[in-house]
Amino acid sequence: MKELNFDKYSPEKTDANTIEYVKTDSEQLNEMLGGGLRTGNLIVVQAPSGAGKTTFMMRLFIRALMAHKKVAYISIGEQDEVEVFERIACMDKKIDYANFIDSRTEEYCEKINDFIEHFRDQVNIYYSDDPFCPTEDENGKLHYDINTIMRDIKEKEIKFVFMDYLGAAMADNLDSQYSYLTKLAAKLKNACTNRNIMIFTAMQTNRALKSALKDKEFDPSSIDETFMADSIGPARKASICMSLFERQGKYYLNVFKNRLNGKLGVIQFDFKPINYQWVEYFGKEGF
Repeated sequence: MKELNFDKYSPEKTDANTIEYVKTDSEQLNEMLGGGLRTGNLIVVQAPSGAGKTTFMMRLFIRALMAHKKVAYISIGEQDEVEVFERIACMDKKIDYANFIDSRTEEYCEKINDFIEHFRDQVNIYYSDDPFCPTEDENGKLHYDINTIMRDIKEKEIKFVFMDYLGAAMADNLDSQYSYLTKLAAKLKNACTNRNIMIFTAMQTNRALKSALKDKEFDPSSIDETFMADSIGPARKASICMSLFERQGKYYLNVFKNRLNGKLGVIQFDFKPINYQWVEYFGKEGF
């Protein structure tokens, strides 16, 4: 795996007075986060496969767009640039993405193209099969590596970065993978602090939580620091650590100051994956 070198892209630490915020759709989550998504923070959400990590991130990505921020979306081994933009546009326009792909009606395409054209200057989407080694696809297109991406983000003065998701391309050896993720997390955290940016990324659920969730009687809202202590990689260094889980059709977002120091609270909500809309279970606003 390629050595990371963020240092040459990092200026001196930014004055804290220049911190920027993006409010989420949930007032309760904003309160837990001290006003919303904030620059200077590495934020990690842990969730099992298929629990909605990408949808959650995309919804927050849209909120940053609505706040007129320049944003970056880094897709690692997931969706390419076109698919990411189309999914985000469908979510914003409340179009079922599956229906859009199957039909691509004139009405749908017009709405999607309007969205893309309107936000083209704000949105920067990067795709890579392997973020630690630049590669070319069958068409000769160069896929970005992480150093190139971070340099581009600095040059464009992008403050809000969403990474989906960091554990997608790692070493085969599990111990080496954990070690490398932790090393990478430290560099990402330093980049957030020194360059006053926010990086929001996702990880698979750690061992302790994965085991606990097999018990049908386990209450996802009861997750505490005991479970989070087993977290790996980015979650070890995160300023804010979240866990997203589903139980009997309800979704739970547990929010921690970091993996060891203080649970900020839990939000329970409904998630409708078909039309990509989040409806908060107990209030008027949803994700």
